[in-house]
Amino acid sequence: MTPRTKTPRTMTPRTLTPRSLLASLLVAGIALAACGTSGGDTLEIAGSDNQIERALGDDTSGAASAARTGAPGLTSPVDARNAVPAQRLTPPAAPTADQQRPEVYLAFYGSEGLLGADNQWTYARNNLDGLWGNAFGGADSVDKAVALTRAVGTLDLVVEHPITLGGGCVGFKDDGYWQAVENVGGFTFDRRGMSIYAGENPGCWANVGGVAGARNHYAPQGYGSIETLYQPQNLTSSVNAASFPTIGSGSAGEAALYSGDRIGIECPLDVCAGVGYADGFYRAMSIARDRGVPFTWFTGYSDSYGISKRGWMGRVQNMYNNITFRGLWRAGDRIVVINYDNYPALPERNGDGSFADTTSGILGWLLSQRPIG
Repeated sequence: MTPRTKTPRTMTPRTLTPRSLLASLLVAGIALAACGTSGGDTLEIAGSDNQIERALGDDTSGAASAARTGAPGLTSPVDARNAVPAQRLTPPAAPTADQQRPEVYLAFYGSEGLLGADNQWTYARNNLDGLWGNAFGGADSVDKAVALTRAVGTLDLVVEHPITLGGGCVGFKDDGYWQAVENVGGFTFDRRGMSIYAGENPGCWANVGGVAGARNHYAPQGYGSIETLYQPQNLTSSVNAASFPTIGSGSAGEAALYSGDRIGIECPLDVCAGVGYADGFYRAMSIARDRGVPFTWFTGYSDSYGISKRGWMGRVQNMYNNITFRGLWRAGDRIVVINYDNYPALPERNGDGSFADTTSGILGWLLSQRPIG
């Protein structure tokens, strides 16, 4: 099917940050990327590195009209380098008997470096718990999603959808993209849930009818669980509240936080292991523990974090161990790994057999943390 011809709206790489780029792709209705989508709409996507151009039927959402600046979860790239002291735990604290390793999910977006190299990341491929539905960019997005799905030993899928972009509110989108991946790949995902991102404007939950509205929209499409995904700043007034407003008492954002089936926080590297960001991160995790619902830690790498494509493994280990030290992991918790900016994907292991400081190595290390007994 030939995509409908229309001049794409171009997003300037200099102002489009990792989180807003993904949100733009998702809000744009990337779900209509392949032939056979409902309603006759098709999507043409062209992308390289940080620039994505799209044309979508008669899209009037205005989703790409504004993009926030500053890396996700940070006031500026400097924060990732200097501003947040982190407690290093050596050796790592051992999980207690009532703790379990969190599930580990890999985002589609940014995982191109793993494609066609199955023999170089065998441990993570075979043990991965699930895939995170942030779609690949590019006109071959569906084909790449099929290839990654076939490479791993799981069909568990959680899809992320933003209801806010650039501070404005956007509505829900349907499941056409992932249905297209299934049709091309000849497999069926086990849809584990929908993660709704509202970090830039928690009040947007009011526009979609709250968690009940999300359930009504996505349950018929196979997504029985609704997660509320925020930034740590949304739960504290001390850090960068202008970009990620604090969730107010009695607000729609608070109602969603206390009524969703899961709570998720995006916190890159280990900035939430120290002061400032830790307040919001651990408050969200404590709310999840008090409510008895699972928690998701969404970790990513971007060049804007200032660590020059090295050291992500150590930051992930530090954050993981910090949570373990506090005794906060519970069964059903989840860690999502996303490579925004071409962090080395391979090899999975160093020459001595230890997990390497790569995307696949990070996945492997996280997957190896299951306690014995």
